[in-house]
Amino acid sequence: MFVEGEAVLAFCYIGKNGDNKNVCYLTKENLLIRYRNRLESFNHEAINSISFEHKILLFPLVIGGIITPLSVHGLLNTFINPWILLISMVSGLFLMYYGWEGSSTMTIKTKVKDYDFFIRQVSANLKAFAEYVQHYISDDVGARRFYFIVNKTIWENTKESGLFRISQPLNLFSWKEVRHVNLTEEEVILAIDPTESDFQISFAQSPDKKGLQPQVTNSLPAGDIHEVTGWN
Repeated sequence: MFVEGEAVLAFCYIGKNGDNKNVCYLTKENLLIRYRNRLESFNHEAINSISFEHKILLFPLVIGGIITPLSVHGLLNTFINPWILLISMVSGLFLMYYGWEGSSTMTIKTKVKDYDFFIRQVSANLKAFAEYVQHYISDDVGARRFYFIVNKTIWENTKESGLFRISQPLNLFSWKEVRHVNLTEEEVILAIDPTESDFQISFAQSPDKKGLQPQVTNSLPAGDIHEVTGWN
């Protein structure tokens, strides 16, 4: 798949599946976001972070704040049809409520400004995609890599054969998650870097069903795997 002449490494729908007017694309150079059929491009180096926030909608809040008191004033002081003014007042109150309730946003924080993309609901797929993008674009090698733990014997056999064989999905972990693991003497931490090779990462529901777990399902060349040493 290509978007704007760039090969797409991963993509995720912002809302419902199949809505090609609202979708995110990750390429080697940019994060492309098609929002309401308008395409925005963010160079990896310009992105500081991707976050999901809940923000007040100022426009309906301000409009409702203007309409409501004017309608109340009209009801008390004029002979205009009271039903029109009553409907106007209720509409103003609704706008104020809607603005105060706000909306979820996907916020791209860059070195220049923050870009908000309002969304109805933050899906687990979109969260997982955002985490993957931040892994991919990170300047910190430790944060960019995905980690897994195996028996030392398996790792030695892998180095001899040149291939890490995967017979079932292998769960991957972030640096923050794996650094708290207590290793036994028979275990070793291994890492793979999504920017160095073309292995495919998929996402499955985590055991606690609170998010998605990154996984690899295809066997990996031993040369694409890094052994983590000096772990504290």
